[in-house]
Amino acid sequence: MGNVSFPVMIGDVQKNSRELVRVSLTEFKGYKLVDVRIYAGADDDAKPTGKGISVKASTLPALIVLLQKAEAQARTMGLIDGGAQ
Repeated sequence: MGNVSFPVMIGDVQKNSRELVRVSLTEFKGYKLVDVRIYAGADDDAKPTGKGISVKASTLPALIVLLQKAEAQARTMGLIDGGAQ
């Protein structure tokens, strides 16, 4: 895998006016993880909260499949604009 310096920030999605959801790749006790965590504060000064989830990076493909199914169902139910994809 080479010399990878963790954490690797992937991106943010605004949750509300005071919080954002940040996705990053991290390492803890030798485990490579995907971290989806709520951060509070302004973008540059945002601090992680205890709210979030970390899963082994190897589970990411299965998690993506489940999230895609959740998106399709949410579209079918009219929770997201655009209907089913």
